[in-house]
Amino acid sequence: MKDKVEVKKITSKSEAAKLLRELADQVEAGQVKVGEVTVSLPESFECELEYKVKENKHQIEVEFEWKG
Repeated sequence: MKDKVEVKKITSKSEAAKLLRELADQVEAGQVKVGEVTVSLPESFECELEYKVKENKHQIEVEFEWKG
């Protein structure tokens, strides 16, 4: 498996909301698809929601982290 897979695109609010709903469904099912990679999630893991502003650029980041 690749060490890092990143998917970026310009999107609308409604498209972003749809992506988050699909992500929520995948998390609940235990497998998340990122690009061409499918990741199996453990039963419990650390979840971080972060907001930051740097040089007038706003960013919201959702991060899931676990060992194994």
